[in-house]
Amino acid sequence: MSFADQNCRPCGWLQIVEIDVQNASKKGYFVLDKMEGKLKCYMSSDDSDPAPTSIPKAVKANKDADFSINLKYISKVSDARKLKTKVENSFVINYAGKQCFLAARTEEDMTLWIEQLNDASKITVPKKEGGDDEKTGTYTAEIAGGVVVIVPNKDNKGSDSEESFEPKRSAESIPALMSGFCVKQGAVRKNWKRRFFVLNDSGFSYYKSEQEMSPIRLVPLSDISFAKTVDRSQHPTRDNLFEVITPKRTFYIQCDTPAESVKWVDAINKLVQGNKLLSNESEAETRPKLPGSADLQDEVRPYSKAVWFTENRSSTTAREGTGRPNQRMSERSGRQTNSSRSSSKRSWHLW
Repeated sequence: MSFADQNCRPCGWLQIVEIDVQNASKKGYFVLDKMEGKLKCYMSSDDSDPAPTSIPKAVKANKDADFSINLKYISKVSDARKLKTKVENSFVINYAGKQCFLAARTEEDMTLWIEQLNDASKITVPKKEGGDDEKTGTYTAEIAGGVVVIVPNKDNKGSDSEESFEPKRSAESIPALMSGFCVKQGAVRKNWKRRFFVLNDSGFSYYKSEQEMSPIRLVPLSDISFAKTVDRSQHPTRDNLFEVITPKRTFYIQCDTPAESVKWVDAINKLVQGNKLLSNESEAETRPKLPGSADLQDEVRPYSKAVWFTENRSSTTAREGTGRPNQRMSERSGRQTNSSRSSSKRSWHLW
């Protein structure tokens, strides 16, 4: 990096090799403005090679830049000498699904630009003023009227037992297995936005900021199939990605480091598997028990019993029937015609 201006902003001349698949081959004066969150570019007015310490008139007059790149849209800045073999000291800026190839004067300048841009576009979690000492209390999640509320424990330091509690809390104060800032892809416009994510027993939710009281969306654990890291080939311009898969949608989320993405995936899958085990156990407890073999003999009667009788004479043996209606009618008529015979014997059959 050539130098810093009077406002301590890194700046210097770079060669614009390619912007969004369009060859440029022009010189540009770049200013890394961290306060505005932009990388500004002031194009050179002629094709001559400007001096390294020269400053364009537009910068001195504080005019608008010819074009700028929003730092929050930058996913990664890396060495591009293997991609642009004919250009020395080249590097690439990946932003909003586009690529901008630039070239520095020296290899040292190239390394400094890469470090400064990656540091400026890095996803950082703002720290709360006063440190972590302010969070001294413990809380318990309870269900009241079908709604999960956070109840402060009575043994909290400095808490009054008679003081009423507020059911709604900010995102950063919700008890969670994991929480933090990540970048999420939108469902319709496919743009990437920075959100505050919270993972707990209620599900996977995300907020506009850590101070928000209500989430933009809450995905219950029962709706999540699983989570996994994403191969770089699916999103070449995005690294440290993982996806949360549901039956209706797949959420693509980018972390700051590969370790964080793996940690999110492991935590989500752990909660999802635990939720499935609890659901299976509850279903087993509520499922009606089937009676045993002894109960089946006493209570379950799969066949109806038909009572009928046959007429057996003294010289013949008893006949066995099947219990059909026509046989019962024939036997009944036989009983009426032979009721006067004293030598006949009647036997009852139970089926």
